[in-house]
Amino acid sequence: AALAGAAVALSVGYALLQEGVTRVSDFNYYGWMTLLTSVGYCACGAAELAVNRRLAARRRGGDHAQVKSAESCESDDGGSGVNGGVGGDRLARYAALSVLTFAGLSFTNWSLGYVDYTTRIVGKSCKVLPVMAFSAALLRRRYSALAWLGAALLAGGVSAFSAGDAALNPRWHPLGLALIAVAVALDAATCVFEERFLFRVPYPACHAEILCYTSAFSVAFGLAAVAVSGELRPALAHSLAHPHVPAQILAYSVLGYLSVAAILLLIRHFSATDAEIVKSVRKVCSISLSFVFYRKRVNAAYALGFGCVAASLLLVYFDKERRFRARKSLAENGKAQRCHDGRLAQAEPASCEGGGGGRRASLSAV
Repeated sequence: AALAGAAVALSVGYALLQEGVTRVSDFNYYGWMTLLTSVGYCACGAAELAVNRRLAARRRGGDHAQVKSAESCESDDGGSGVNGGVGGDRLARYAALSVLTFAGLSFTNWSLGYVDYTTRIVGKSCKVLPVMAFSAALLRRRYSALAWLGAALLAGGVSAFSAGDAALNPRWHPLGLALIAVAVALDAATCVFEERFLFRVPYPACHAEILCYTSAFSVAFGLAAVAVSGELRPALAHSLAHPHVPAQILAYSVLGYLSVAAILLLIRHFSATDAEIVKSVRKVCSISLSFVFYRKRVNAAYALGFGCVAASLLLVYFDKERRFRARKSLAENGKAQRCHDGRLAQAEPASCEGGGGGRRASLSAV
């Protein structure tokens, strides 16, 4: 409960701080925002890698399993983020990935100049649509009718939120929705790229190493972008006049990083279904508190959109729970069959009596 509460609180804090930046007088420096956010992510990733490196060094003389646990950032070509350095092949993959992540973050932040922050939250939730499409086409993954229905409801929620935003927000412009759509497609491509080239490999990368290296590349891209666009000088002047703005951007980037870490810990120690519940709750809380904290008006379109989003999140949860139980049942049935055949009983006679605890532990990390 404490871990789930921390994940929700960190995510809500991230959302409120970021929206607060967009409400600062005359702030329209979204390239600058992207640059500072990348700096924060890179610093957090580097700090976590440094901690992991120290833990690995301390445990080298201890239990082998603990050492391997600490050294979880090994590359598939022999390099390791924990043991100092990343191999050239993996570094090239991080450079390619950073193009997607930087572009996705840039388009997301750019959209805030045209739509309300709550519309941005709901719009970014639609990442599930292109992710499902790309995964089905490239990874040959199948989804249930329940999952597609949830995705459709989410798309309806975005449409309703956009209609409510257009009626009340003088800054609203359809370009904002187009920018979110591009960002969502880039985020989906990022997910597929990570799964294909960084996770489905002999030595999967850890999130600290991924964020550290991709964010380092993104910092370089960001500097080049604000310098070429001419945004750097006025953005610096604005930050000098409003020093809390860069501090606030760096603060919410740290909260965002910690929120991701909390979700990963939930998956590791509990289950992906539990993590999905927390992710759904944090979206609802972020949207609700945005209206409360910044005293926004609510119309019928907003109410309809909120209902569609809540229903979609429930369907996503039920679908993931169904798949989790199906995998668990399949694993237990397979183990029971092996025990019945006598193969497992001869090799590990005690393991059939303990209820398959080790298998459950591995399933909880899915």
